[in-house]
Amino acid sequence: MERMELRISHALSMLPESEKGTFSKAIASSAKLRVAVLEKRLREARAMLRKFEDRYGKAYPDFEGDFPDSADMQSHEDLAEWAFWDRVARDCFAAIEGYKLLTGQ
Repeated sequence: MERMELRISHALSMLPESEKGTFSKAIASSAKLRVAVLEKRLREARAMLRKFEDRYGKAYPDFEGDFPDSADMQSHEDLAEWAFWDRVARDCFAAIEGYKLLTGQ
């Protein structure tokens, strides 16, 4: 576990019982809002990934692995954009999973 979690636990232990529930509800509410934003971004990223998959008939790892040195400029641009959306999708998915774990969902 990260050190930050220990600090939060310590700070929570200092709160009166009446405030612990309020703090937990505030964190859960903020996490739910953030998950909603991340899920929207993830849908956008997945739509962009599908666009490239449809265009090239393969998934990003296969396209990147088979990418020829002699590829044209458009293919190079697509590779860069595809890599960007692949990273966005992976980061959003990981963040959503982390928030869900944090909130017990």
